[in-house]
This record gives sequence, structure tokens and C-alpha cells, in this order.
Amino acid sequence: MLDWLVGVLTPIFEGMGVSATDVQTYVEMMSGHIYAILAIIVAAIAVMIAAHWLAKKGTRHVVRWVAGLAGVLGVAGVITAAMYGPLYNNVAPIINGAASVSEESVAASKDVIRQIGDEGMVLLMNDDNLLPLEEGSNLNVFGWASTNPIFGGTGSGSSDSSDAVGILDSLEMAGFNLNTEITDMYTAYSPTRNLGGNVVSVMYTDWSLPEPPAEYYTDELMANAESFSDTAVIVLARSGGEGQDLPRDMNAVIHGTNNIADEVANGNEGYNCFACNSRARAGLRALCSEQQGDRTHGCRPFAAAAGGGDDHARRQDRARAHAVG
Repeated sequence: MLDWLVGVLTPIFEGMGVSATDVQTYVEMMSGHIYAILAIIVAAIAVMIAAHWLAKKGTRHVVRWVAGLAGVLGVAGVITAAMYGPLYNNVAPIINGAASVSEESVAASKDVIRQIGDEGMVLLMNDDNLLPLEEGSNLNVFGWASTNPIFGGTGSGSSDSSDAVGILDSLEMAGFNLNTEITDMYTAYSPTRNLGGNVVSVMYTDWSLPEPPAEYYTDELMANAESFSDTAVIVLARSGGEGQDLPRDMNAVIHGTNNIADEVANGNEGYNCFACNSRARAGLRALCSEQQGDRTHGCRPFAAAAGGGDDHARRQDRARAHAVG
């Protein structure tokens, strides 16, 4: 019964951004309420049917109406109990209304966030006392992620980054002069992290590091960068978090042989963290199987699955070939 209900509800809630794992967890958590609702419905129907033989003529319709009303009230009571029980954290904002937070609390929270960020950064090496950089100096910022930084993870680790300050903006705010020619090259190569903006879904995670291949770093660009500054900042980033564990072997991902269960669950066949991403992975693996024999460095699962154009796909292929080679 519960497995059937999970199978019915999962496609519905997946479209709303809820993982299959969460659907299964909530159904199991509410199993008592579900069986109680089922028992009430069965009892109400049984009374309505039995009224044909047990109730006197002229009162049967009354018995049936009372049984139906009692059933509706019983189901409503169980749903209410569930809302104030296992579902309370989910429906509390609706039941209690939205709370307001003072501007002072918001400001204090942002101060704490900045402090945590500062304390969480680790300086591994500072050769020749290069840091701190002199304010007002010129910087070459390399790395495509400098134009598309990662502000949060996935699932419960996600956050609203609409007002977050990016790496390039923060450096300029700190008084540094940046080489915009490099930035323009990155944004022209791919303006967004989701492969040109063709994929915006919790069913897909872009694990790639979509760095332009070596041919994009032309002699002219590098000569201009050397003239601009002898100091460089390199930025690398990729997304990961709840339900979207990062693979440790990107080469296996590219070739469609990656199995996250082997990495994080010792090959446990019951590992289900990727349930919400299963259809996307199945599509990528099928694509890899079709193209495996045609490419020296494997297939292009990210670009093709995302629906990117041929030009973008070729750039992704060259980037991966460069990385693998």
C-alpha cells in the first residue's frame, strides 16, 4: 500500500522540486495517519452499504448521509492531526502566518555570516608574503567560475543568492582593478553555469568545470594579461550537496561509468540518494552508450543532455578532451 502510494506521489512531487527520497520518508512517517484515513473511508462505505439491510425504509438515506459526514469529519480530523504532527514544520508558516524579522536582526545575521565566512577560509600557503595584496593594484582573475560563483549547495544547503556579491564585484569593491578582457572571454564562452541556461531543474546537476580549452587563451590575451599585471587569482567551483553528491572521479562521469554508491556507500545497493536525479542519469548513460565508440575521449553527456547547441557541445568536448588528456 505505502509503496504504491510512493510510486503515485513521486512523479507529482518531483515536478515540484521534491526528491523521491523525501516523498518516501514522509509517506513512511505518516503511515499511521494514512492507514487511519483508509480505515475511516472503508468503515463509512461499509455503513452505507449495510444500511440497505439494517436500516428501516425512510431512514436509510439519513444513515448514509450521517456515515458520509462522519467519514469526512474523521478524515479531516486525521489530516489536522498530521498537520500538527509530522507535517507541522512544513505547514507552520501557513498555519501561523509569515513572521517578520527586524532590520536589526537581518543586519546582525549578515555580520555573523561574514564572520563565519572569514573564519572558514584557510590560507594554505603565502610564498614570499604575496598576501595581502596592495589596494588599488591590478589583478588578472582566471577561471570561468569567477563569472559564475557557487553561493550555496543543494537541498537544505541551497540559499537565496539573488543579492549575493560575486567574486569580481567584491574585488572591485575592495579597490582592485581587474582585467576585463579575461572576464569578457569567459562570459562569451558560456554566460551561465547550466550549460547556456538550457537546464533549470533539480533533476539535473552540472558537475562539470566548464573551463574554456587552451585555444581560448590566445597569445594576444595572455600577452595583454602579462602587461596588465603579474598577479593572478584563479577561481574553480562546482555545485554539490544534499541529494547531489559530488563524484570524485570526473573521468568516470564523462565516460558514463561513475557509480556514486561505490564512493559514498561502499557499493550498498539500497543507496538511493540520487533518486531525484535518476531519470537524468539514465539519459546520460544511454547517451554515453550510443556515442562511446565514436569519440576518443568518450561522449558529451552534459552538453547533449542539456540541449545545448552544437557549437557549445563542441566547446564542451574540447574542454573535456583537454582535461582528460
